[in-house]
Amino acid sequence: MKITAISRMDWTHPSAGGAETYLKEILFRLTESHDITLFCSKGESLPDEETINGVRVIRCGVRTDDVAYINQSFIAYRYCREQVSDDVLIVNGASQLYPLFQSKDRVDIYHLFGGRDSLKGGIKNKLKFGLEWLAMRLPKGRQIAVSENQKKKIEFQTPQKISRVVNGGVDYKQFAGDVEEFHKPTLLHLGRLGAQKGTDIAIEVHRQVQQQTSFDVDFHICGTGDMDDLARQHAAESETTTYHGYVSEEKKTELMQRSWIQLMPSRSEAFPLVVLEANAAGTPVISSDIPGFTDSIENGVNGFRCDSGEMVQTSIEILEDREYQQQLSRSSQKYAEQYSWERTAKAINEAVQNHISS
Repeated sequence: MKITAISRMDWTHPSAGGAETYLKEILFRLTESHDITLFCSKGESLPDEETINGVRVIRCGVRTDDVAYINQSFIAYRYCREQVSDDVLIVNGASQLYPLFQSKDRVDIYHLFGGRDSLKGGIKNKLKFGLEWLAMRLPKGRQIAVSENQKKKIEFQTPQKISRVVNGGVDYKQFAGDVEEFHKPTLLHLGRLGAQKGTDIAIEVHRQVQQQTSFDVDFHICGTGDMDDLARQHAAESETTTYHGYVSEEKKTELMQRSWIQLMPSRSEAFPLVVLEANAAGTPVISSDIPGFTDSIENGVNGFRCDSGEMVQTSIEILEDREYQQQLSRSSQKYAEQYSWERTAKAINEAVQNHISS
């Protein structure tokens, strides 16, 4: 079967995140039985076309993420110009207008659906809301959400019905390993640095934890984004903070394996893969108490969902009790074992096959 996938960007793009990792893991596995082509936007130092693990990647548009919605138009135009004779189209993302030119044999994968929450932001977010509003009222194919909370949100705010929920997975062998943790209590904040990921909250949590404890608490910040300067400033002011910037997969894995707690005070999430990655590495996650974490964090098992005030006290309780932290580490790894990319890819493949046969 010939499958075409369309995504705002691919997993090698400097701004790629969980949605792109999800796409990568399923496409790599679908190449075992299907011919796969991916259309996405360009990125710095990335070729216009290449084949990665059997996936033909065609990049078009401009080399910046600041005009993501313009890039979608370039991708759509290139897809139409190529006159791709695919059997099914996989659309990775909710706010894209590809139904305008392909509405029959299509599988839509919804990650983070902004919905009415987008109206709280500036012009860029309001534009996103407008595009989502239009896209969600166009003809749809088989619709997949990555979490139950996203399914409920989409069905409550739009006329669409989600046919299946398919959670992401984790490469357990990559993150689980016999690596010694840092001797000193250590917090980790990793991802796209910005308001959505709660980077400012994570920094404030570390500041208060350090003020309220009699021992040093190291803090590692990894990633790039709108709050780079805030991270650098905190590292300059705090002797226990290290700002790494962008890190390789190997370095990310090492920091996850060695840290005591991972902070994820996000303001919005769908099904954050980094929770499963941290858990597989033996690191419990302290997150904000929002719907995006209800599907991925069980309080007292693989972490805790807290409001911003509770995060400080919860972190201190874990950091002060090494035996309790190690207990959470073991239960976090056990929790992550139930998720795999093989299971995710199998579910997506079944959705594709069922859609074609119906």
